[in-house]
Amino acid sequence: MPRAGFSSSSGVKILRLGTEVNRQNIFRPASGSVWSLQTGEFGVAKNGLQSPWSPATFSEVLNVGSPENIGQSGSNSQMSYLIEAIPAKHSNREEMVQYLAGFEGDDRGSDFWRRRLSFWWDQNPFSQASLERGWLLRHRTNVVGFFGLIPMEYVYRAHSIPAIAATTWRVDREHRGESFGMFLKFQRVAPRHIVVDSTPNEVVLAVLKRFHYQFNTEAWEYFFPIRHAECSPASVLINFAHFFMQRTLPGDDLRIVTDPGTHPLAREFMDSERLEKRITPEYLKWYCASPDMEKRFVGCLNPAGQVTSYLLLVRERFKKIDAVTVIDDFTTQRDNRELLALVGAVCRQPSILGAWSGARLLVWRSFEGGLLSGKSSLGTVRRRIGHTQFFQVPAEFSKVPKRFVVAEGDLGY
Repeated sequence: MPRAGFSSSSGVKILRLGTEVNRQNIFRPASGSVWSLQTGEFGVAKNGLQSPWSPATFSEVLNVGSPENIGQSGSNSQMSYLIEAIPAKHSNREEMVQYLAGFEGDDRGSDFWRRRLSFWWDQNPFSQASLERGWLLRHRTNVVGFFGLIPMEYVYRAHSIPAIAATTWRVDREHRGESFGMFLKFQRVAPRHIVVDSTPNEVVLAVLKRFHYQFNTEAWEYFFPIRHAECSPASVLINFAHFFMQRTLPGDDLRIVTDPGTHPLAREFMDSERLEKRITPEYLKWYCASPDMEKRFVGCLNPAGQVTSYLLLVRERFKKIDAVTVIDDFTTQRDNRELLALVGAVCRQPSILGAWSGARLLVWRSFEGGLLSGKSSLGTVRRRIGHTQFFQVPAEFSKVPKRFVVAEGDLGY
């Protein structure tokens, strides 16, 4: 295993700040941006020279303290750090479980992390799409950092494309001077996959932007009141709004199903000319069983017993109102009528939601360009929200459009 410093895919030696370096010790990723270890700044390579580009120190990007305090022990300290790939079949997973459960600010316990790692890597129906699982950062023999990857699968023109979702990049505070080496490891595997990061914090967001990841930051929320029989003032107001809204939603007679993964899909994608998540019954059953976020599946069947459209919902509170939120939608139909009919069915018959039948509001989150975007005739309230999703695709798919949904990356996994 390589030790920090290590070599990037370009063969350029990467050294820690605080060691003796010269101005040739820079990292040039494929995007053309430059990380200078002499100055601790990013720049852009132009004509083989480094020129300033929104300079940001290592401490600003990765929140590790001032550069002069990083690596003061000198080059000998490099040998005490090791970035170790997590193998597909990890024989010492309990070590990762205990590290993540004991990380500063995490109170979910060992059992949660044991179930979550198993969910990502053992139960995942796409676990063979990519053998990448992420990396551990060790100081001497102790785990001091974790960078996880969740194998996924996308589809384009009915062909499978391996994908990975970045998740849970954590490094102990006193060792964050070594964080960037984990990201460079990520950069080396990224070109072979579709890469999605849907939950970056401010630090990771800054790094992704500087490495020219593509991103989508705008989405819409649509609000649909759910009818209830109660006579409280709030219910009366919501039922009044529902009366006017429901006339704009199709009242199609649908064959509703709420158990994910029990019926085949009419098709595994919506549009074969876009990059999309591959949707299978196994995927739906797996995703809805996540230990991180409880979900409800509401779908409908065609006469052949195949799922033609579905909504995936989570429970939230919106301004003190009990709500269900659509985080994923899918249809094999030519337009959005069947999806809107599913929304109408939930709003008219909240018993479809089972234990969540007390919800008063259905909130549909959709990225700009989704099925609901630009529809002013829905008779419902909508607002624009910020929801950032970063992604990268292999070079051969750089001109292919990609479908965006909220339930992408590691959200809900």
